[in-house]
Amino acid sequence: MAEMTHFFPLSAYKAKVGLDETYRAQLIENVENDFEDKEFDYKADDTAWTGDVRGFEFLHLRDIYEPLFRTISGHVREYYKILNVAGDVFDFYYTRTWATVTQTQQDIPAHRHKQSHITAVYYLNFPEEAGKLIFEPDWDHVQNESIPGLLSGQNVKNGLIQPSMFLSPAASIDIATDDVVIFPSKASHGTAKSNSREKRMSISADIVAVLKESGEREFFLPPLDKWKKFA
Repeated sequence: MAEMTHFFPLSAYKAKVGLDETYRAQLIENVENDFEDKEFDYKADDTAWTGDVRGFEFLHLRDIYEPLFRTISGHVREYYKILNVAGDVFDFYYTRTWATVTQTQQDIPAHRHKQSHITAVYYLNFPEEAGKLIFEPDWDHVQNESIPGLLSGQNVKNGLIQPSMFLSPAASIDIATDDVVIFPSKASHGTAKSNSREKRMSISADIVAVLKESGEREFFLPPLDKWKKFA
């Protein structure tokens, strides 16, 4: 009898954060204030508003966000625990954090966060039909694509392949308000178009892992106190 053995998955962590409703409403108001700030030009089109390119990329430095990021930190540690990575080896740093606001018929195109190791996304508000979170494979390294060009949307439409966890041009995650999703920053991800009349709001965080002690370790970033800026 034939047997299939599967390797190399991409695993995304999802959990409820459990924010107090009053506090979550305060964060939504804070994001709305940034979104409405006319100092930074934003012309609504088919792409969502993202604060990281509009001068609002360091939310972790605002006092109001401290409880949220403290809670997300615990989930990041749990994510690594599930992956069986030694939790006492690394210090984790928030390097850039920002909000996104998605309106009707807007999406976030597929992209990667090449400047970080881990990405966490917390959903302040996720109304029905707001557009799923979508992951794409690394097109240059699709392990199961035995025939070049086999994995494509066209071949899904014409019935040549049936999408599955083993061979699929995309995979999606069902999201709800107060969910946090954590995944490798290098994973290509985006969102489907929102069909909701209500705004979808999320807080994204880029996180870098740095060694606590670098002695006898060849790889990974060494401790920050060992870095020296050019004079």
